[in-house]
Amino acid sequence: MHESRLGPRDGSGGKSRIESNDTDNCEESQVGQVSGYTKESIRRSLPKLVQNLPALPEVISALVRELDNAEVSAGAIEKLIARDAALSARTLRVVNSAYYGLQSQVDNLSNAIVILGIQQIRNIVLSIAAMNLFKASGPRMRTMHLHCWKLSLGAAASSQILARKARLTVSEVDVAYIGGLLHGIGRLFLLTNFPEVYLKLSSDHGFDSPEFAEAEHDLFGLSCAEMGSELATHWKLPSTLVAAIGSSTGPCSEEEAAPSQAVFTGVQMARAFVNERELPFTDILSSVTMLGLTEEIVVAAMEQANQFLECNMSSLAAAA
Repeated sequence: MHESRLGPRDGSGGKSRIESNDTDNCEESQVGQVSGYTKESIRRSLPKLVQNLPALPEVISALVRELDNAEVSAGAIEKLIARDAALSARTLRVVNSAYYGLQSQVDNLSNAIVILGIQQIRNIVLSIAAMNLFKASGPRMRTMHLHCWKLSLGAAASSQILARKARLTVSEVDVAYIGGLLHGIGRLFLLTNFPEVYLKLSSDHGFDSPEFAEAEHDLFGLSCAEMGSELATHWKLPSTLVAAIGSSTGPCSEEEAAPSQAVFTGVQMARAFVNERELPFTDILSSVTMLGLTEEIVVAAMEQANQFLECNMSSLAAAA
């Protein structure tokens, strides 16, 4: 069960993990001195920021609710997407992109679902909708924002491929994809609310470097994955998704569910090919073994996921 770091919910009286941080003894950090923030002021502001977070767009909530529904029909999915004309048009734009290599133009959702299947269309729609959750202003912030989404889409593709290779159930494959897609929402949330802090962290450490993540954790009192699981809990997403998002920076224990193992591994794969770094195979060996996979399978999956990202990032970003 996910233990909140942001405060008790539903009158449970449980102590939040963030509130249990020693904020009273926080010293002012270098970032705080530059940007007008201190560790204490930042950590104390997080619960209210989450509390004031807008509800998830209905299309995301509805599609996620259908994760465990094996009976969901193509017509129901089409009707749901069709409620938003702009989203429908954006979805068709991605369907007709070069990646899918369709021989003729698809001009309606019904045909798109028949050709690509419910699962693929749902994932496209979720990707487009998710990219609109948080917006950034200014060129440097937009660059970091775009980098986060590249990682998220790369992780989604990697996690999904691994889950399929591991022969997980259809619903588990869906959890792996969406968990990978949403694994970065915690950082996007923090980046959107504390832009000056992130500009300073990026300038000092290089965005998404190990040193960056360490400084981020030190300042906010939790990892971006833990922040993401807080948001997922606030939005009342399924517990399997909350767990997958929260475990994305790992490493996973043997008790973690298979989709969480796939998401943790997929995130490390995406970081490797997006940031052009070596894959830390020793860090993911346990999860790879738990999934019943091999290094060769992981390397092949990385190539496939990278191809997906290269072919889809521009069309998805344009659609969003």
